[in-house]
Amino acid sequence: MKHYLYLPVLLLTGIFLGGCSEDQINGKEDPVVAAEGARLQVSFRNGTTTRAIGDPFTATTEEKKINKLSFYIYPDKEADKELVPFQRYVFDMTEVTVDNPLEKDSVTIKQLDDGQYTCEFILREGAGFNCCIVALANLPDEFDLTNNLNTYTNLQKTLLDVSTMPCIPSATPKDDGKYGLPMYAEDHRMIRKSMTTDVSFQMQRLAARIDISNRAYNKDEKEKGFVLESARVINAKRQSYVIPATEEPWTAACLTTDYDWVGNTTPGVNDKIVVVAPAAGNGIDEVDATMTTGSIEQRLWHELYVSENDDADEATATTVEIKGLFRNAPFSRIIPFINKDKTAVTIERNHRYLILINPAPNQTDVTFNIQVTDWDAVDTVHVKPTQKVAPEISDVVCTGTDCSYDNTDKKTVSASATSTDAAFTFTAVCPFDSDTKVVYPEDYTGNEWVGVIQGNSVETKASTGIKRSYTVNLTGQDDPDTAVERSALLLIRNVANATARDTIYIRQTITTTP
Repeated sequence: MKHYLYLPVLLLTGIFLGGCSEDQINGKEDPVVAAEGARLQVSFRNGTTTRAIGDPFTATTEEKKINKLSFYIYPDKEADKELVPFQRYVFDMTEVTVDNPLEKDSVTIKQLDDGQYTCEFILREGAGFNCCIVALANLPDEFDLTNNLNTYTNLQKTLLDVSTMPCIPSATPKDDGKYGLPMYAEDHRMIRKSMTTDVSFQMQRLAARIDISNRAYNKDEKEKGFVLESARVINAKRQSYVIPATEEPWTAACLTTDYDWVGNTTPGVNDKIVVVAPAAGNGIDEVDATMTTGSIEQRLWHELYVSENDDADEATATTVEIKGLFRNAPFSRIIPFINKDKTAVTIERNHRYLILINPAPNQTDVTFNIQVTDWDAVDTVHVKPTQKVAPEISDVVCTGTDCSYDNTDKKTVSASATSTDAAFTFTAVCPFDSDTKVVYPEDYTGNEWVGVIQGNSVETKASTGIKRSYTVNLTGQDDPDTAVERSALLLIRNVANATARDTIYIRQTITTTP
């Protein structure tokens, strides 16, 4: 399950985005709030859980924890994304517990249960606009201090410093800035005056998680197996986009680094690597009843986190190095982070990567198998997006004589009925790929005059899905004396659900000469 943010918006009055504004709320300072504004009532339900290969455990409380929550609110009009400033709200949630809500003049935050909160606050500006609401959790203080960006376009380019490994919250996050794993979500809605608008967010961690299961471990005769002692992430990206990229480059173009080693520095004290079996016993640290009877393994889970990286070069792609004892001899190995096709595994945000260490048949080495699953295998945008999402159309470009595009009222392409070279191109992005269908009026009996050429698909490696380009050629009428006006509909459909679609209206027109 994920964090769900439900935003019933109870609107008052005012004018949207009169200027760049920020409201920082904590338990010690009295906030200054505009007299009029829109009230947002936010609930966080069912904290993000980890349900992955053979894993009956939910995500840890620390992986779900939100200690700082920020909202960025922008106008949704495309032309304003580069020009109009934002509203920003930063809520300190470090001291919020079930028994200790935060109640100040402009904000009330309550914790209902582990990973479940309600939050109510007032917009500094008014309502009656299409807006984009971006929710960010657990970003470091340095991000707030240096992020003087005032447009959505600039926020899309923002990079988060991850030169040290992302981590769960510390015991004193306000002192060291370690609030927890950063998260992101956004939605686009019309906020109407004097009405309640429901918005649901699915919070997505910026980091991926890498777990290691060592099945070459021999508890009773350690000298006959492999003992995992430590591991580290190597070739990790130093920076990460806050908002997933929708076009190349998919991940930050930056240098990489190697993170610190993670292991049991003091055996028996806060062990990172534990021994797991299906039943309790001597030398068993944790019990997993889903394991096969008689099996046993070491686990380094919930400890290695890394940002997204789409480097396809095996030599420089993100991977993991392990150290330990194999048959009582020191052993070190950089695990080839490749899939069954022998190509580098792409590291995607909010995914969980499981490294299985198995005994080799001849017992002179160990083998590695890498499996990939979503951090939340129940319902995530990468693997199981809703089939009801219509393709998003962009980059409509007309070419040829007297061909033009207008989206003031509806997406419309117009061309002269006698044009011999009229055409247009566009891009469609959809989680389940897209296709097209041309629909002529029922009473039309002439030849087909709209031809569509579908381009190759491109995986965006982001929540948006699959991108395709289309070229549409419009056949003109040869005789100007007999030419007539014609129309057609071009349906751009979700392949998985043809009812989820957008439409481009196509017209051939005749210009009357006085």
